[in-house]
Amino acid sequence: MNKLEDFIVNFLVMCIGNRYGGDDVIGPYITDKLLQEKSDLVVLNCGTVPENFTSIVKNIIQRI
Repeated sequence: MNKLEDFIVNFLVMCIGNRYGGDDVIGPYITDKLLQEKSDLVVLNCGTVPENFTSIVKNIIQRI
């Protein structure tokens, strides 16, 4: 499996939500749908703590 750093990033999508939390499920739902498509998107399922993904986003932005 490729590391995230190996991808050429044109778009980054951060999906936020709780898969088991009623209307909060929209983030994980969108993640699932986007990952089914073949595209140049990097999709991050951030759950309920998007702040834990800031280092990943910083690394990606620095390469753009």
